[in-house]
This record gives sequence, structure tokens and C-alpha cells, in this order.
Amino acid sequence: MRASIAKELADQYGLKQHRIAELLNVTQAAISYYTREVRGAAVNIDRVGEVRQAVKDIAAALASGDWIAPDLMQRFCVACGAAREAGLICRLHKQMEPSIPLRECTICKLNQSSCGKRLR
Repeated sequence: MRASIAKELADQYGLKQHRIAELLNVTQAAISYYTREVRGAAVNIDRVGEVRQAVKDIAAALASGDWIAPDLMQRFCVACGAAREAGLICRLHKQMEPSIPLRECTICKLNQSSCGKRLR
């Protein structure tokens, strides 16, 4: 998700990599990797509308400086829940551990965080 937020901040708000790195608390090199899709491109989270909207909301708040940490954490929580429900995290896990039987796996759905449910 950081990669999508970094791209949004660069593309839509014209922020430089150094500033994006400060906002996301990562290195400038990480932002460079994100924007070139060297890192953070394992799963296309942008195809899930709720996740995409959360990315846009988070980027807008960060770019404007008008944010408080609990609000951003709630948006992240909602986005992660939507990504789990869409099976995106399952695909990532499958890439990391090919022996996982995706059709039988319910770990992500069973481990939905309570904050994600509360915000829907």
C-alpha cells in the first residue's frame, strides 16, 4: 500500500521523493523503488475500489498536512480489510509460500481485525 500512496503523492501532488519518504517514514531509496515498481508491485491493490479510494484519501491527507495519526490508521485498516476480502493478500502469501492451498485457506478471512469491521 505504501507503494500506491507514494505513486499517488508523486503523480497527483507533485511531491518529490525526499518529501514522500519523510511522510511515509521510509528512505528515499524505497520511494525510488516504489515509483519504478521495483518494490511494492507484488499485488495490484489498485483494482479494488475501496483500497484505491483509501490510497487516494491517505495521499490527500498527507499532501495537505491535514491529518491525524488515528484517522490515517483507520483508513489503512479499512484498506487492508478490503484487500483481504478481495483475496489480494492470499495471492501475495501464495507467491511467498507456494505450498499454501489457496482454495482451502481461510486465514485472512478468519483474522479480520476488529477495527476493519467497525469502520464499514
